[in-house]
Amino acid sequence: MKEVLSDIELPLQLGEETGVVVEAEVKERDSDWNLIRATFEGGELWIKDSGDEIGHNIRIRILARDVSLALSEHSDTSIINRLRVKVEKIQDIIDQSMLLVSLKAGNSNIIARLSRRSAHHLNINAGMEVWAQIKGVAILR
Repeated sequence: MKEVLSDIELPLQLGEETGVVVEAEVKERDSDWNLIRATFEGGELWIKDSGDEIGHNIRIRILARDVSLALSEHSDTSIINRLRVKVEKIQDIIDQSMLLVSLKAGNSNIIARLSRRSAHHLNINAGMEVWAQIKGVAILR
């Protein structure tokens, strides 16, 4: 299922629901901020504390609309989940103002939904390394 959801060339367009599912392990709980840190092959993500035990495996949903790209890492942002990724493919979608960008974080797939203008401005091309900034994630049950 992970592979199907992350294939941006599928004729099925999920619109606002386009995204991926990442398998991760809960590694840390930060009670001060009510967050957990989950790690996966491509890095780590801070997520709202779900009550899952340390060491528990979880499935995390990342929607393409919640992923933005930057050419360099920015620490002066409210977005705490930032991953170094490689651009794999860029795909046109039904909405002519937008693109889907397939990314690799380690062995994990992530999809970003960008405006054509942003992709052009940043000169996003397959093979380049960029920073994925993930605004929101959800744990699947």
